[in-house]
This record gives sequence, C-alpha cells and structure tokens, in this order.
Amino acid sequence: MMDRPLEICILAAGLGKRLKSTRPKVLQTIAGRPMLSHLLDTVSGLDVGTVHVVIGSGADLVRREYEGRDVNFVLQSEQLGTGHAVMQALPDVASDARLLILLGDAPLVRAETLARLVSVDAPLGVLTVDLDNPFGYGRILRCPDGNIDRIVEERDCTDEQRRIAEINTGVMVADAGRLRRWLDQTGRDNDQREYLLTDIVSVARREGEDVAAVKTEDPGEVRGVNTMVQLAMLEREYQGRVAKQLMEEGVQLMDPARIDVRGSLEAGRGSRIDVNCVFEGECRLGEDVTIESGCVLRDADVGDGTRIRAGSWVEGAVGQGQVIGPHARIMRDCEME
Repeated sequence: MMDRPLEICILAAGLGKRLKSTRPKVLQTIAGRPMLSHLLDTVSGLDVGTVHVVIGSGADLVRREYEGRDVNFVLQSEQLGTGHAVMQALPDVASDARLLILLGDAPLVRAETLARLVSVDAPLGVLTVDLDNPFGYGRILRCPDGNIDRIVEERDCTDEQRRIAEINTGVMVADAGRLRRWLDQTGRDNDQREYLLTDIVSVARREGEDVAAVKTEDPGEVRGVNTMVQLAMLEREYQGRVAKQLMEEGVQLMDPARIDVRGSLEAGRGSRIDVNCVFEGECRLGEDVTIESGCVLRDADVGDGTRIRAGSWVEGAVGQGQVIGPHARIMRDCEME
C-alpha cells in the first residue's frame, strides 16, 4: 500500500452549535492557533500530495484564514453526514491514491500515529482507541484474525457490546477507488438521516475485504471538541505535552499545569519557569534562565543566566546575566544598560 500516492481529506464543515461561538468550529483555537492549523501542520510532516479540506459553516471565514496556503477547499453546502462530506472531496482525489480522512475538530493526533495508519496493508484502515467510558461511541467488533468486522453504534449495541472499550475515532485511510464504490452503496436509512462514513466498513466486509485496525494508546490525541469545556480540556492536553517535553530537556517547571505556550519555546538546561507564565510567538531561553511567576514573553530571546522577575512583559532580545523587573515592560528595540 505504501507505493500509492497519499492524499488527505479533513472534515471541517461542522457548525459547532454547542460551542455557541461566532467563529466556525475549526477556527477555535488551541494554544492560540486554530484547530485546523494544528492538523495542517501535522500532515505536512507526512509524504502527501493534495490536502482537501471540506468546509461548510463559515466557509468564507475559513478560506480567508488560509488564503495563499496550498489547500484544496471543497464546499459541503448541505451537511448530510460524514460520508456525504467525503463524497464532496472524492471528485478531486486521484483514483489510485490512498485517502487519509481526518476530523477537523480532533486536532491533536500525532504524525507518528497517522504514519502507522497509512502503512496498513489493507484497502481500509481505522484508527481506534480504548476508553474507560466509551458511552456514545461506536464499538469495534473484531474478527478472530484481529481485523475489524463491524462498527456498532451505541444505540444499536447489545449489553455485551456496550462493555467493549475499543471505539472508532473517525480517522480512516482507504483506497480512493474502492472508497468511491463503497460510499455509493451507503444510504441515509438511519436515525440521523445522514450518510455515515462508518457504513463503509460493512460494505467492505461484504466484499470480502480486510479492514485493519490501528490502535493508539493515547485517548487525548483523538479527543474531539463539541463544547467550550472540551476545548479547554484539549488546551490542557496540548500544554501538558509541551510541559513534558520541556521537563525532559532539563527545564524545571514549578507547576506543569500552569504554563501556556502559544507558539514555540526552546529552553536551555537548568532554566526554571514559575507558575502562570505565557510564551507567545517564537521564544528562546538560554541556560540557567529564571522566569518568575506571571510573566509574558513574546518573540523573546533571553540570554544565559538572566532572571525575569515576577509580572514582567518581555519582547525581543535580552542579553546574558540580566535582572529584569519585577513588573517591567521590555519592548522590542529597547536599549538596556
């Protein structure tokens, strides 16, 4: 399967009514950047051809946000389900391609996980995960050989099936040619009156095709967003990843749950960051730098051994061995003595 060209389809047409926001769902931000941006950056690390983004609600706003970016936007003018969304993109997908289907409101999936999925030796692959509380999700029913036999939605599960912890994440990879044929055999005879992408699993199995399962061990990377509460949970998931990486590189965080990196942060060994600090843009700390509580750094480059005291705002470069603040405001191009 690896010799086929890979294309991406991101389903990003949802309105997100429960968010109660004026912005389209995929433009809601994690770490100061739209969820869709996180996904686009992730897939850029794969060897991909065209990236198709299916848009609907707030389509003009989404197009404007990514004007000039190499993305093929496809309009789903009427939202008739996930299967219908993929149907809108398929005319633009090469028939010999492998198509990786992602969800625009689940932005933290890792490139390594996607690489495992696209490498499966089967015409259809599904990303799965075990959940402690799988209520509301489609359960994965496996064949004796480990492949997927069916995906059963919660409302259709027997009591025994509801005890299955492995669920469908909605992320799939499929041979585009077969996918067209499978989707043509789906319908809207369900409670939602929608074309459901999960229905292609049963169609593929009827044709005798294998449906491979790739399981991630991290529920956080496939968690979606429907409410502001869930958006906040994903924000902490992302920040937790950043905090862990910093600590593994020798940075002391006084409380890993109280740091916000809204961009990138490179920090040298022996540096210490107190609580409630925010790093925006591209920031770099040298070795043995101390950032006291409540500081904001924006596009800052801080030299070795410098201490930024509590409540300070710093932009631009700060030399080695400085003591800034407390409650200082250092703007770009300030001269320091």
